[in-house]
Amino acid sequence: MSQTLAQYDQALDKPQKGQLYDLSPYSTLSFAAEAAIGYGGAVKLGTNKEKQVLPVLAAGETVFGIALFKFTKEQPDSGDAAYEANDTVSVLRSGRVWVETSAAVTAGADAFVVIADGASEGKFTTTDDANTEPVNGTFLTSTTEAGLAVVELNL
Repeated sequence: MSQTLAQYDQALDKPQKGQLYDLSPYSTLSFAAEAAIGYGGAVKLGTNKEKQVLPVLAAGETVFGIALFKFTKEQPDSGDAAYEANDTVSVLRSGRVWVETSAAVTAGADAFVVIADGASEGKFTTTDDANTEPVNGTFLTSTTEAGLAVVELNL
């Protein structure tokens, strides 16, 4: 005989990449994904700048926002859920969001996205160098190693 849950929590037990940190004021816009975009990934405007977004992957690309986690999309067993091409992407322009970091970060530091560094590509860092692009955001939480941290965007 199967059992059903009588109560559901309002929050996830663990944060997810791209999940809103809290219910403080935030601003989002909706676009079509021109290519696959991971949850919590930095995005830029796509070929059709009024309707599409793409992941930020190269030097000189301006970060337009961060792709928010979508609760209605089934996640694969690998745990690396992503928007597929032509999916509707919720893009966070301002607010607080969980992102994946490539190394330890400190609260209060400026946030950058890694654009060209193998396994770290698409993750966030406090390092400003040739392999990163500025996000126009600040880390609100610290980590002692690579993991999840909160960035507050002000785009």
